[in-house]
Amino acid sequence: MRKHKVIYFILFCVILLPTGIYSQSKKYAVNAEREESNYLHYIKPLQFKSKSQDLWVDFTILLKDTTIIKFSTTNKERYFIDSMLVKTPHKKLSITQYKKRFYKLDKKGIESRYITSISSSHNNTLFKDNNWQIILFYKGNRSIYYPTAKSQKRIEFINRDLFEY
Repeated sequence: MRKHKVIYFILFCVILLPTGIYSQSKKYAVNAEREESNYLHYIKPLQFKSKSQDLWVDFTILLKDTTIIKFSTTNKERYFIDSMLVKTPHKKLSITQYKKRFYKLDKKGIESRYITSISSSHNNTLFKDNNWQIILFYKGNRSIYYPTAKSQKRIEFINRDLFEY
């Protein structure tokens, strides 16, 4: 009878330990199987800051296809972004094609929302390091954004959870 209790306890621990790990990943990403070998991952918005603005970036990753990047920023005036550069120690990714989703008047100013896509082949090197720099170019100007400490931790976790198999 005692052996059965030990076996049940071991099984209980083996089942609950992974559940705790997966529940932590839900804070950062939502995973849903799309097909047998192609998974859909939605990475919840990451916050980046410049001197006076916030930038929110979220990702929808189709591992074998495309990564959709949506980003929002709030400014005092409405402007059109010319291009976007994402820099890490391992990657420089220039994005020049995107679609404007909407402009919305907010308490802080005008929120601008954009969408673009990149090849999913960039994901491993993009998320390899949490020391990102995102530069938005517009009207001959540029805004440089850096991840918040919380976003840096989330990038590390996402890399471990999704890309370091």
